[in-house]
Amino acid sequence: MWRIRSIVLIMTCLLLPGCTQSTGNDLANEVFDTDDMLPRYDSQSKFCLPVSCLVETEQAYYGRVMGTHFLNYYDKESGETGILCGRLDCSHDDLKCNGYVGWGAIGLSVYDEKIYWTMKDPAEKNTIDHYIWRMNLDGTDRERLQEVRVPELNTNVIIQIHRGYIYTVGTALKVVEGRSEEHIQVYAEKMGEEGSFVSILDIVYDSPMPYCNIKLLGNSLYIMISHYKDEGNYSLVLYEWDIQSRQMITLMEEEGIAVEPWSFSVTAERELYWIGWDPKDSMPAQVHRYNPETKEGEFCFDMESMDYLSGQLGDGVIASVSYEENDAWLRVKDMEGNTLYDQQITFPGQRKDISYMYTFYGGDQEYVYYEAMERSEEIEYPEVHMIRIPIAEQKEGEFLW
Repeated sequence: MWRIRSIVLIMTCLLLPGCTQSTGNDLANEVFDTDDMLPRYDSQSKFCLPVSCLVETEQAYYGRVMGTHFLNYYDKESGETGILCGRLDCSHDDLKCNGYVGWGAIGLSVYDEKIYWTMKDPAEKNTIDHYIWRMNLDGTDRERLQEVRVPELNTNVIIQIHRGYIYTVGTALKVVEGRSEEHIQVYAEKMGEEGSFVSILDIVYDSPMPYCNIKLLGNSLYIMISHYKDEGNYSLVLYEWDIQSRQMITLMEEEGIAVEPWSFSVTAERELYWIGWDPKDSMPAQVHRYNPETKEGEFCFDMESMDYLSGQLGDGVIASVSYEENDAWLRVKDMEGNTLYDQQITFPGQRKDISYMYTFYGGDQEYVYYEAMERSEEIEYPEVHMIRIPIAEQKEGEFLW
């Protein structure tokens, strides 16, 4: 049993009879019996982040920004943007709008040519129940599907639909016998079967600030958990869960790490990367990689400048933003440390008299995506925009909505 301080590790999937004793194939469908990419049914890894509410198809982007209640779309060919609602008689300003998802909607996914998300039912008052919803990509045929087990989790929640299952990860704050506990929980529910709950991981911490992220690739679920023990002392554990056999492998356990492991990425070649961030801001953001031969982490490179103290990982890139007064600069590197983009952030409609806070929503070597929120003490209700920045073309940001 792995212990950090008085932390108890409960590998729940090793305790449930229906989980680890399985010797057959637990995939939802024989179509998924491959590790090849299945774009119609696979999680969009580059948008798999706790904060992100953005997805794309070949034709369009779909998503929303902080503080808004409606789902937006952006047509890639025409540049048309607006609220995703296919009702011709809709005013797009109330709960009846097909694009209404509420401020708490999470888990945006495109799966089998439909768009899915998780939220409460606006018609149910004083409830904590959450449901999976879906509609067509043109904003028609909105419907509520099954209830999902979100309410326990309250921070850093990620929900992804992948190959017939709904995967959920997050931190649950609980009080047990007067003692505060934080649970990192990862579980799966089969689509179309309400109550088909598979607990993958449940780790109980008696000290605060655990962080978890996941990536789904083929028939593997990769899990990263980092935890703050005390100043300059972090732990990191990497797991791989086989979706077919429901077997868990611990890839790496490491303690006494001086910088906080943060963000997480798995490449198509199954290389695992994470960022090392120093909360004392004494060094630039670092990129580390899991070495499968030594089963240890190894330093790859850093962002070179003290202007870039933190960063986020997308698919094959690390992106970091530096701020100076009203201006911001974006630096993007690939996983070899080569600089792909190093420019001031600009985009159409950007105000020059105020600053913006940029929140990473995902990306790859073609584009990175940021939420841009106005920052000014004089603005009571700041505007928030979604922009994409063309890395490959070395252009300024483009307005999505």
